[in-house]
Amino acid sequence: MVLLHPETSHRATNVGAYLIERLRLLGLSHVFGVPGDYVLGFFKQLSDSEIDLITTCDELNAGYAADAYARIRE
Repeated sequence: MVLLHPETSHRATNVGAYLIERLRLLGLSHVFGVPGDYVLGFFKQLSDSEIDLITTCDELNAGYAADAYARIRE
């Protein structure tokens, strides 16, 4: 699927790039997640972006890490 970028309608992008750009514009600086078959392409795009990608072994640890990070950043 190809989307037109909202700020520059002449530039086409894929869904992953669009999501990363929107998250960055919303002020997101870190993503916590679990790598796997279905998200490897998106994780590659995240690792190439300005957003820091923190990977964990399972979803529970990703949730704990994100919660701890949010509490420290308050």
